[in-house]
Amino acid sequence: MRRSPLVLIEMPLEFRIQRILQEYVTDMLTGFQMKHSEQGFEYFSAYLYNSLLRIQKRLGLERYKYLHDS
Repeated sequence: MRRSPLVLIEMPLEFRIQRILQEYVTDMLTGFQMKHSEQGFEYFSAYLYNSLLRIQKRLGLERYKYLHDS
């Protein structure tokens, strides 16, 4: 890995935010709704909640509580 070429891609922050929102929220929600129909939103919500629980320690208590309570 030390000898591998390094690639740096620079994109505006707003573009990166929109892309992340599209891929991790909009597209994933659509996928859950297509797979689970009426229960898609509930399954997606449960997926996000469980994901938040898994990274709770890395977030720290203050950030976790902020996200959990939002």
